[in-house]
Amino acid sequence: MTGTFSLSAGYADEYFRKSEQVRQLIREDLENVLGKYDAIVAPTTPSVALRDKDADNPLFGEIADVLAEGSSEVGLPGLTVPSGLSNGMPTGIQFIGKHFDEQTLLHLGQGVEDGVGRLILNL
Repeated sequence: MTGTFSLSAGYADEYFRKSEQVRQLIREDLENVLGKYDAIVAPTTPSVALRDKDADNPLFGEIADVLAEGSSEVGLPGLTVPSGLSNGMPTGIQFIGKHFDEQTLLHLGQGVEDGVGRLILNL
């Protein structure tokens, strides 16, 4: 978020301030949810992983990590673990937690890994 805004010539300060305001709003929203629940659960990416032959889309990297950026953008701990396979390709699940409560995320992640077991990719 901040990187894109700061690339605009002549507007870096203005866009940086605005991006900080947006970051604070997102953080407050996430912290409100975390006031009611132990963690936020979400997919890691908007789609399953692509096979090498399908990964030539130049925007794929930008699109693929859009869901995983939230926790780090606002300074909350996050954990991603494999959650299964779809058409032989891996899927992931992420947990976003409260400040200094990484232990809860580790327990949740271990539970998913224990339940899913070892994944065998069909490449």
